[in-house]
Amino acid sequence: MNETMNGKRLAVFGGNFITHEIMDYAHAHGITVLSVSNDPNAAMHKVSDEQYVLNNTDEELMMKFFKEQRVDGILSCSTETVIRKNIDFIVRTPYYYYAPLNAWNILMSKERFKEYSKQFGIQVCPSYRIEDKDIKFPVVVKPTEGCNAFGMTFCRRREELTVAVEEARKKSLGTGDYICEKFLQGPMFLFYLWRQRGKTYVASTSRFIDYDFSYANNWTPFLQVFPANEEDIIRSKLFAPLSAMFDELGVENGSCFFQGIVEDGIPYIIDTGFRLPGSMDYRIVKKEKGVDLIGSHIQHALTGKFGDDFSALETPFKHYHAILSVGLKNGVISKIRGVDAIADIPGVYYVHQYRKEGDVMTRSGFTVHQDLCRVYVEAPDKAELLKRIQKMLDLIQVENDKGENMLRDYPDGWQDYFKD
Repeated sequence: MNETMNGKRLAVFGGNFITHEIMDYAHAHGITVLSVSNDPNAAMHKVSDEQYVLNNTDEELMMKFFKEQRVDGILSCSTETVIRKNIDFIVRTPYYYYAPLNAWNILMSKERFKEYSKQFGIQVCPSYRIEDKDIKFPVVVKPTEGCNAFGMTFCRRREELTVAVEEARKKSLGTGDYICEKFLQGPMFLFYLWRQRGKTYVASTSRFIDYDFSYANNWTPFLQVFPANEEDIIRSKLFAPLSAMFDELGVENGSCFFQGIVEDGIPYIIDTGFRLPGSMDYRIVKKEKGVDLIGSHIQHALTGKFGDDFSALETPFKHYHAILSVGLKNGVISKIRGVDAIADIPGVYYVHQYRKEGDVMTRSGFTVHQDLCRVYVEAPDKAELLKRIQKMLDLIQVENDKGENMLRDYPDGWQDYFKD
């Protein structure tokens, strides 16, 4: 047990997807968890030691709360919307917080990041404004600040731009502005970097295999496979400049993911996340290399030290991993079969079921909440990983109230990725 954390009180904002990781680590280290959310049904309220139904973006209320409840540290696992509203006053408190304000403002703004990254030699995707005459379609229109593909639209012709820009402006969390970019075509990747005491580590690279991806409504991939086939290109082109960027921004500790597309051998970054990701890639890193990101964030919040030994992150992956997200069509779920049996498949180490019988699906493909389940699996090689994924898919069956199949059609040729 780390005695420096024993007996301390940790306020947690958000944390819907990582309640068990937070509570397991906290209880193992003698930490009391206080969940803070204005939603009385928040997931953290169901497992925390103390529950407070409060608006954690209200500065006056929170400052009073921190003092009255003798809070020793803050862990913010909330969405970008919430962090954006409370980071300004949190960084002015004496608490340790992973995100310097200037770094947050750049890393979490698509437009600011794009402009800032140019000075580090990172190639950026061509962009336009709606009034430009030389726009080369197709393009993607999205908010300058936002997450989870909200407000993002794929446009094939000029007539679609006005509505797309309007939607992007409405969903932009900060400036109310939009970005219009060239539609990139190529493998989509996620580059996950962790920072400890001013040193950058590659936690993982992964490749997305999507459903009928159109940028408009399919941000949840069918599969996320680790490591990415394109890992060498991603590392060689992005690691050094991104490390230099962290240095310049003064990011000493924390984690940041970079989502992008490799086109013509160039890895373009299209989105960033200076926060804990909803895809929960850190579970793969902990399984493969034994380094605990959630524990590191908690430790930092209470002591200022971000994790212990990160040297394992510098070793290559010895196994292949995948996150399988089983998407559903719209309708009323009548029957679910096979999910319970997935846990018995060799290599499966985590199954999270989102939906249950009786649930009504209305926005198929739009968010993770439209998925039936998310499964984490490992294998010694890609061929065996393919077999295990196929076995899962053979087991799962979902029917609506009319007896019809509710599973989204799996991507054509998805198995091709696993061929050497």
